[in-house]
Amino acid sequence: MGHQHSYFIALSGASYVLISLDINSRFEGLAEFMRISLIVLGVLILITILFHGNSKLQLQSLKISQIIVIALSGIYYYSLWVSDVFDQWLAVSGSIWGLVISGALPIIGYISLSLSVRILNRNLKLIRNVDRLRD
Repeated sequence: MGHQHSYFIALSGASYVLISLDINSRFEGLAEFMRISLIVLGVLILITILFHGNSKLQLQSLKISQIIVIALSGIYYYSLWVSDVFDQWLAVSGSIWGLVISGALPIIGYISLSLSVRILNRNLKLIRNVDRLRD
């Protein structure tokens, strides 16, 4: 089976881990907790690359990660909105870097995770169909 989904898994995990580079923004309370949770989830997504030999287990763990990412990202963006972090990023000159890191990387991570799940699911379906035709 191809390795194309592994590249998207690596991109997704790396984008969540790279959220830790934004040290200039001041996160408080729930936003900081969600930020740390997304970073830890990024490490766990990177670990799923080791399940490459067992594609079904990898697909299940990625689907669970996808559900958790949706919940954590929603709470993360809501807590950023409530604590006016978006206004701080847009008001202060030079803080676009924080907006790109903490604002856009979770979206890039989710898109990459969704693509990897979709590709892996398609590959497994193709293998099932080929096995069925052989019988």
